[in-house]
Amino acid sequence: MIKILFQKLPRDIKMNPNLRIFLGLSLVFVGFFWNDIQERIPDFVPNTVTIDIEEPSEDIKSKTSFSSVITDKKDKIKLACFNKVFSDRCINYEATNQDINDVYTLSAKEFFGDSLNGKYDGYGDNLVKVMKDCIGEEVHQLSEEEKKSLSQTFLGLAWQTSN
Repeated sequence: MIKILFQKLPRDIKMNPNLRIFLGLSLVFVGFFWNDIQERIPDFVPNTVTIDIEEPSEDIKSKTSFSSVITDKKDKIKLACFNKVFSDRCINYEATNQDINDVYTLSAKEFFGDSLNGKYDGYGDNLVKVMKDCIGEEVHQLSEEEKKSLSQTFLGLAWQTSN
């Protein structure tokens, strides 16, 4: 029975002459323009996040060690980026300490929404403490020294969070 099935198949598969011409010209075309074609093919590189932050001083490391409560990898990346951007920007603000607090709080609310509310025990309280240590509690115009301290502390927080 198997012998009969194979006998019914055509021995020579005939190809349409137009298809042969098309395939031949396609191969010649690809061969002729191969270098140009290779340049247009994108390199597939996996998505990686690199946050280039210098290691902070031991004093700042001890102030920001509370960031170890963050366990979710995505949250770590987001918080590190957020705090680095805040650190880079806050040094240029002409503002009071209340303005800085408002900027940080409203930016965080806009960036994170409610995704971090109550998720990491003690993180928010320690963040407030660090900010108060840098810029104080009484409303006043921030000095350059206070802005620099705040910037370095939040840069250290970004470093601690990302490592």
